Amino acid sequence: MKAIALIIALLCATLPADAQPFLTKVGAHITTATTTTLVAGTAGRSIEIFHMSICLDNAGTAGAITIQDSAALNLVGTGVVYVLGPNTCLTMPFKGRSYFLPTGAGNGLQIVSGSVGPFEVYAEVSK
Repeated sequence: MKAIALIIALLCATLPADAQPFLTKVGAHITTATTTTLVAGTAGRSIEIFHMSICLDNAGTAGAITIQDSAALNLVGTGVVYVLGPNTCLTMPFKGRSYFLPTGAGNGLQIVSGSVGPFEVYAEVSK
């Protein structure tokens, strides 16, 4: 019983109730090598990713994915590009805190795809 109470306490301590962000669910179906805006920027606000899944269709063409803000800043790190093969996913499960860098204030969140995919993108973000 003490172990369960400890686990609950740790989970609650991850994000205090007054600091828990309101998460917005967004998604996209990408079928061209292009830049796709997932979330438009809001003046003075940053966007943080709390969960994301990017999957390449089984019949798709292997391709590169870059996660950026709308100023083309790579949120994962300079030069970091994920390459997905057919029937594979890049998954960042919900962990109670954000992944990567937040977008610059006022900038949106975008995915740059290097092939036609098709890619399925799902994310939960704070904005």
